[in-house]
Amino acid sequence: MAIAFVQSASSAGTSQAYGSNVTLGNLLLVVAGSQDIAGAITFAISDTQGNAWTALGVVDANSVNGGRGQLFYAVAKATGANTVTLTTGSTTPLLAVHEFSGATFLDVQASAIGSGTSPDSGPVTTGAAAELLFGFNVNVPTSITGLSAGVGWTQAEAITQKLITEYQIVADTGTFDATSAMTTGKSPTNLWLAEIATFSVTQVSKGHNLMMMGIGA
Repeated sequence: MAIAFVQSASSAGTSQAYGSNVTLGNLLLVVAGSQDIAGAITFAISDTQGNAWTALGVVDANSVNGGRGQLFYAVAKATGANTVTLTTGSTTPLLAVHEFSGATFLDVQASAIGSGTSPDSGPVTTGAAAELLFGFNVNVPTSITGLSAGVGWTQAEAITQKLITEYQIVADTGTFDATSAMTTGKSPTNLWLAEIATFSVTQVSKGHNLMMMGIGA
């Protein structure tokens, strides 16, 4: 099966339904975010299908001034309706859900934090020719007036100027960064975090077979 984008949806809240039925064996990706002071904020994901979710590490834009994001992934264990619930103490939750077909192996991941107008996850080098590249950016938008996907990326979801998710589907190995583009008001002071994670069709040395791990069971 070729890698393909299926659907996505998002909200500034703690519950988000997929717009259409998800399909057995497809990759589900969820980004949770917060604008709160990040030190005490945690995220947990559950869904109405009872899928087993695996979390990558939390990334903080700034532990004093706020901004936090985390990526979760699973393989759908059934075909049907699905609603994702975010459990968090955040008063400013952000939630984006995605479905892709054809990729079930986690390959590599990178993340970075910074300030200014050029969010960049830092580079990863893929281990297989055919891969899904998935990226996201969470901002503390003190002066952002516009936010869009980086060059070569396709935007999936955006929540005001606070969160953007994006993807690429590539057919050759290479080194990639997840980037986004901002426009800002005068003297921008915004903080950002950015992350990239890649998923392959076949297992590579660094990868993890989600089905073998029981995530799709």
